Amino acid sequence: MNEVKESADNLLDTIEDILETHRDIMVVKFIQRFSTSASVAVIGMIGLMILLLTLIFAGLGFSFWIGEALDDTKAGFLIVGGVYLILLLVTVLVAKGFLLPIIRDLIINKIYEED
Repeated sequence: MNEVKESADNLLDTIEDILETHRDIMVVKFIQRFSTSASVAVIGMIGLMILLLTLIFAGLGFSFWIGEALDDTKAGFLIVGGVYLILLLVTVLVAKGFLLPIIRDLIINKIYEED
C-alpha cells in the first residue's frame, strides 16, 4: 500500500513538473513573439518617420519648383497640397478593401510564425 502511495505522489510530482515546464515554455514563447512584434513595430515606425520626413522635404522642394515655374509660390503649394489630398483620398478608399486585409494577415502571420 505504501508503494502505491509513493507511486501516486511521484506521479503527481511529475505531472506538476510537466505542467510548470509547459507554462514556462508558453511564457517564453509569448515573450519571444511579443518582442518580435514590438521590434517589427519599432522598425516600422522609424521607417514611417523617415518616409514622412522625405515626403515633407520633397513636397517643399516640389512646391517651390512649381511656384517658380508659375511665378506664384502660393499656387505651387496649393497644387502640391491638392496632389497630397488626392493621394490621401485614394489611399483611404483603397486601404479599406485592399491594404487592411494584407496588413492584418502579415501581422497575424508574424505573431503565429513558428521558428
